[in-house]
Amino acid sequence: MLKVVDLARNRINMQAVIKLSTLLDREQYLGRSLRVLDLSQNKLQNIGCESLALALCHNERLLYLDVSYNGLADRALYYLAEMLSHTSSLRYLAMIGNHFTSKVLFQLAKSICSNVRSQLQIMKMGLVECSEIEMTKFIQNGLVFSSLHYLHI
Repeated sequence: MLKVVDLARNRINMQAVIKLSTLLDREQYLGRSLRVLDLSQNKLQNIGCESLALALCHNERLLYLDVSYNGLADRALYYLAEMLSHTSSLRYLAMIGNHFTSKVLFQLAKSICSNVRSQLQIMKMGLVECSEIEMTKFIQNGLVFSSLHYLHI
């Protein structure tokens, strides 16, 4: 059974990740045993990330997901937030080098907090555009993100 898929730095584009998502969505293929999925430094884009998030939505074995440096924006993070509101096995999520705003980051935080079964321990976000006041709200609500940096706006 396949447990690790490392496709980092392979120039995977949106169409390829949609095909991969089809395989991940079928339990008889990768979906049942996959524990680690690294798709960092590719070209997934928002639509590819949507397909991926839908495929992984009910995966109860995936522990590690890396979609860093894929040209993702807020729209992709909405799909990942939806996935995180359903899945409980994911412990590490890396999204560094994408372009997210604080508004959608709050949505992501709500999704994580609304899933009482969530075991997410480490989330690497990278640079997020938000104010110091917005960061204070995260801290006051007990939301801690590893490697979260913010721009003063």
